[in-house]
Order: sequence, then C-alpha cells, then structure tokens
Amino acid sequence: MDRAQAFEGIRKSIAAGDLAAVGPQVAGIAASAADEPLVLLTCLSLLRSVGETETAETVLGMIAASLRADPSAALETARGLRGLGYRREAHAALAALPADDAVERERMAALHGMGEHADAVAAYGRIAEPTVDDDVLAAEAFCSLGDFASADALAARLMEEMPSDFRAGRCRCSVLLRRGLSREAGDLVKAALKADKRSADANALAAYFMWMSGKTAAAGGYAAKAVRADPGHVDAMEILALCLIEKGKRDNARIIAGAINEQAPGHDAVMRILDACR
Repeated sequence: MDRAQAFEGIRKSIAAGDLAAVGPQVAGIAASAADEPLVLLTCLSLLRSVGETETAETVLGMIAASLRADPSAALETARGLRGLGYRREAHAALAALPADDAVERERMAALHGMGEHADAVAAYGRIAEPTVDDDVLAAEAFCSLGDFASADALAARLMEEMPSDFRAGRCRCSVLLRRGLSREAGDLVKAALKADKRSADANALAAYFMWMSGKTAAAGGYAAKAVRADPGHVDAMEILALCLIEKGKRDNARIIAGAINEQAPGHDAVMRILDACR
C-alpha cells in the first residue's frame, strides 16, 4: 500500500468512527517518514483531530529530530505546528533559521500564542516590511501588555489606511473592547452595517462584536448572514461554529471546521473549533 492509500485508509477510519485504529495506522506511516517533517506534520494533524495524544507526542519528537538533521523545511513545518496548536514546538523549530521577515513573522505569532507578548512585540519590531496581519497581531500583543496607546495607534492607522478592510475593523473593534469602550466599538459596527448591511465583512464584524460581548444568539445571526454573503469568510465561519457549539450542535460545528480546512488548510480556526467541540 502506498502512502496516499494509507492516509486515505486513516481518513476512512475516522469517518467510520473507528478512532482506536488511527494511532497504529498513523504510527506506521510515521515510522517510514522519519526524515520527512511535512509528512510527519500530516500524521500529527490526523492524530490531533482525534485527540490521540500519546502517539502525537512521539511524532512531535520525530519532527524535532528531523529538523535538527535538516532544517530546510523548518519554516513551513513551524507554520503547520502553530496551526495545530503546538506553538512552543513551532517556536523551537525556527531556532536554526537565519532571521528574515518570514521567520520573524512566524516567531511573533508563535510567541504571542505562547503568551510571551513582550517577545512577540520585539519580533514585530524586527520585521522590515510588516503586513496588515502583522500589525493586527502586534496590536493584540500590545493590548495583552496593557500598552493600549501603542495598540490604539496601530489600529487607528489601519482604519485610516483601509477603512473598509475587515481586518482593520476587527482590530479597531478588539482594541476598543479591550479598553472597555464597548459603546465606541458598537458605534464602529453600526457604521459598517449602515454603509452596507448586506456586506459579508460588515456582518462578520457585527458577529465578532456580539460574540465578544457575550451575545451568542445575535453573534450567530450576523455570522450566518456573513457566510450567506461570502461562503468562504473564515472569520464568520469560525464565529458561527462557536455559536453552534454553545447550542450543543457540535456535529454542525465540525462540518464548518472541515469547510475551513478546505478553504484555508492549516488555519488556526480549525483546531480552535475542534478543541471547543471536545
């Protein structure tokens, strides 16, 4: 049996609910891929999806050993590890790589996920050409450090530069909420909906605001509107899935997680949803 057939066999076991078979099946593939970190990463993803922690720890060790021998795939592997929730391992995978924007960007994300917000901000400062996503993550890190002045400055600049961009709006809304300025955050959402009440981004922003405000029913309604307007809107899909979990509809949430993985393989939202389902 070739490797593609072996992976297909594992997916069939998962679909059939035969989760006890997954660990041994994955271990067999991993044993043949000790020097292939990206294959091992796929193995780890399957184990993570079924909560098979013991074999997962073994595969994590194999990935680390493989990267020590040959770090050429370290950056891509680190991205995958972080997406699966292994932030500390992702950060360790980057240790042997020379610093550039891509490495510092991934290092910042891993550090922020680990709760090392000051080090995340330091990594952000080493990025020569930050992207919008870098700025958004840095604003979150500044908020976590209680440096709302720096977070505000970043969020305000993003809104000025791209007022209709969802990422900018969500960042500004998040900073306002974390400062305790829920009225101002609500005004931002109302303005977006007034500009275009059918917009996927405006409804996704409203869903985010409602979810963060603890209003699950309203969050789910806005998220559903956003997904109807744009079936590939990952942020809205995640909020919709979380709202479904609150209602006890975990199977529906898992379906959304699968759809996100099809849309954006390895996206952090997939594991956040699956973890919330457990």
